[in-house]
Amino acid sequence: ESVCGQGINAYPQCEVFWGSIRQIKKENIICTLDNFYRLSLTKLGKSQHFSLANYSIVPPLFVPSSSPFLSKRALSTNVLERNQLILVSERQISLTEFPCRGGIPIYFQDYIRCLCPPILYGSFCEYQNQRVSVTLQIGAPEWRTPFVFIVYLMDYTFEIINSYHYIRYLSIRDCRKKFNFHLLYSFRPKPLHQSYSVRIDVFDMLKVKYRASWSFPIIFSFLPVNRLPIQLTVPFISASSEVTCPLKCNKGHGRCASFLYSGKYFCQCEAGWSGPLCTIPYQCNCSPDSLCVGTWKNQSICVCPTHKYGKRCYLTNDLCQEKNAKKCRNKGTCIPRDPRILVDDRTICSCSERFFGDECQLNDTRVDILIAMPVIEDSLLIHFITVNSHMPTIQYLSSNKWGPHERSTTFKRIPFDSDIVTVYWSNPFHLIFVEYDNQIYLVFIQLNYNSSAYLSIKLQPHQRCPSVDELLNRNIVNYPRLHRVKYYHIPCQERPDLECFHDSDQFICLCTHDRRANCFTFDHHMQYNCQQLSYCENNGQCFQNNAKCPTAAICACPKCYLGSRCQLSTRGFGLTLDVILGYQIRPKLAFSRQPLPLIISGVITIIMLVFGLFNAFVSIITFQQKRLRTVGCVIYLFTAAIISILTMTMFTLKYFFLVFTQLTMLRNRTFILGQCLILDFFLKILLQIGDWLYACVAIERLITQQKDVHFNNKLSQKWAKYIILFVCIIVAGTSIQEPLNRVLIDDEDEERIWCIVRYSNSYSTLLNKYTSISTVIHFICPFGINLISAFGLILLIAKNRSESEENVSFHKHLNIQFRKLKSFIISPMVLILVALPRILLAFLVECMKSARESVIIYLVGYFISFLPPILLFIVFVLPSTLYFKEFQRVMKSDWKMFRCWKFNKRIN
Repeated sequence: ESVCGQGINAYPQCEVFWGSIRQIKKENIICTLDNFYRLSLTKLGKSQHFSLANYSIVPPLFVPSSSPFLSKRALSTNVLERNQLILVSERQISLTEFPCRGGIPIYFQDYIRCLCPPILYGSFCEYQNQRVSVTLQIGAPEWRTPFVFIVYLMDYTFEIINSYHYIRYLSIRDCRKKFNFHLLYSFRPKPLHQSYSVRIDVFDMLKVKYRASWSFPIIFSFLPVNRLPIQLTVPFISASSEVTCPLKCNKGHGRCASFLYSGKYFCQCEAGWSGPLCTIPYQCNCSPDSLCVGTWKNQSICVCPTHKYGKRCYLTNDLCQEKNAKKCRNKGTCIPRDPRILVDDRTICSCSERFFGDECQLNDTRVDILIAMPVIEDSLLIHFITVNSHMPTIQYLSSNKWGPHERSTTFKRIPFDSDIVTVYWSNPFHLIFVEYDNQIYLVFIQLNYNSSAYLSIKLQPHQRCPSVDELLNRNIVNYPRLHRVKYYHIPCQERPDLECFHDSDQFICLCTHDRRANCFTFDHHMQYNCQQLSYCENNGQCFQNNAKCPTAAICACPKCYLGSRCQLSTRGFGLTLDVILGYQIRPKLAFSRQPLPLIISGVITIIMLVFGLFNAFVSIITFQQKRLRTVGCVIYLFTAAIISILTMTMFTLKYFFLVFTQLTMLRNRTFILGQCLILDFFLKILLQIGDWLYACVAIERLITQQKDVHFNNKLSQKWAKYIILFVCIIVAGTSIQEPLNRVLIDDEDEERIWCIVRYSNSYSTLLNKYTSISTVIHFICPFGINLISAFGLILLIAKNRSESEENVSFHKHLNIQFRKLKSFIISPMVLILVALPRILLAFLVECMKSARESVIIYLVGYFISFLPPILLFIVFVLPSTLYFKEFQRVMKSDWKMFRCWKFNKRIN
């Protein structure tokens, strides 16, 4: 039975006092304090906060100071003293007289024994255990994902677990909560020579997958009690294996990983193995759908999925299936609480986007902002101001006593083909400010918050809040802040139409009906990092929908990066078709109604495919003749023709898979991931292999002219095969890190799926630089080789001929040899001209700065990169007398065979 008539949870103070006075059986002293508590709360918080009271039709109520406050306090003091006497009289019960110091006395046979909490021991709980007292606060970027934290106290040398604590964490439920617990040592007293550390592992409960680890050494291990406060931020992606690791983990049973923050290495063991190097086997007794992560006192430590619990995860947690459980609506997910914790709400609903409430029954407030001015920028900041965000929920606290305001900021991109920005907001708010093109606009005011509303707002020039620099004279503006703010009433009094203004560092002010400045603090230089949750990539700014307990975040990307989390790079050679055309595709429109650049790209893609395949087939017919394949040059060109077929096929598939994926015509995530891993990788290396093969042709032609009659054709043939194999291995090897790190990410704001390369945090910068440098090398080096060979070939030929015929001038020889060997010179020159626009685009145009930017120039540069495979026949066969004659001969022979076949068919 509870102490209070309305239940122990009716008032928070009942629960506090009941926890310390467990000997009282029935109702007594605490509930008589409610009158005192009501009046005491009205006297707290004398400081005045920002308010919208002056905008209300009804004037704010005044709560006067009254003498009954003292009499109530005196009365409550008498009540306390009287009930203390009752306590003394009730201590005659034998159990309560037994001196269990912090423990619970129980009858055991004919004796009374003490049940001690973990931190105490002894017959009367009179001794304290040596321990580590941990206070843990957690932040997680995935607010709707349940996590399991296992905190171990282990010795530093042999990694033997002394004790551990198990925490189930859900950010939308446990945000800003502090977990307090104790970790005990295995021995009493503990060995003084031993060093200890606290290790924390976190696991995703939905996927039952490891996420990350931390380690905190116990510095003053000689102390009997160590206190360890910890703040953790769960990384957004799982920790990957370390490549350069000094530890020799047991292969097949462990992998090398590093602790976050400290960077120290450890061996993460597979199920059934433990020890510093994962060399100690043990029997795992966890359920098949759980994860075995260690052993303690010959018992397995198990990580359970959301629907299981217990030491070995064999018990089914069916709280969500009970009749009285919350029914999560609108695609919300029911998540059961930890069964060890007894609370009224044993389940919680994790709501999908745009819904909130205990059962996800409420819609987020929808705010449509129409930009009724020229669209200059591609994004804007929206500031939601909640005036009474800290107002206590106690029913008898005066509703006119406002608390300090709270600010939440979100970032929104202006859609590519629209001037309306839509925001869904679940938290209460009273003011909306829009920051656009470095100007602040007051677009909405409401005195009472209406949830699940629909607001249609216009962003217009007259809503701008000017700066005090425009409103006050220069002398006042130059005053110190505290001196300057005294003059902030002047703009409101001098300008009757002024609604708001701001300064450059601290305040935004509203002009009241009586023309006074009502100001509140507003940090104009706030750093948006989402409490350092590492949600945004590539140094993007992160915005949350709530400063303390967010449930959503969005990223504002720096220059040269796009995407919901700034995951898409638009720099130079890294520009892909996904980045160029991705934002041009409108997911909810038919292909015929898509933007013109997308449709034109489709037409060009099909034309390039037809020409590319025709070019490749006629090139293969030419270069497969044995009389030509006596030198390595022809072998290079024959291989390049085969590569051309593969390149154009991959190029066409890439375009159509991108369109189908963004139009949500492809929904099989496994298939999308497969083409993400294969197409981009092969498309990149096939282009690079083709460029290197053309460079090999240029080098061999240069060597042929240098050695002249001493050139060894058989050796050239032999080396060509090895060089082709070497080029393929090197090109694929320098790009192999990309498919190994390709992932799919969901852009919920744009309703898209992106295929990106995401490296682990420890090697992200290094691998990004390596990828950029290798890409530049694979492009610049073949270009340079073609350039050098073109001019070197001309100079070498002219020099050799001028030395043999001294009566002919060098320039005349140059002209003569150019006419004779134009096929050797035209090929590299054409390849140079084709590659030149790509180089200029990569180095002169820094990057694609916005999704609203015209993509024509980037599309031209991208399509030009596929011209060499298409022009193989035109560049190498047509200018060459030998190759073209061979092609004509083959075509005539094939035509005769075709006519004979047709004639025989008629006779038969």
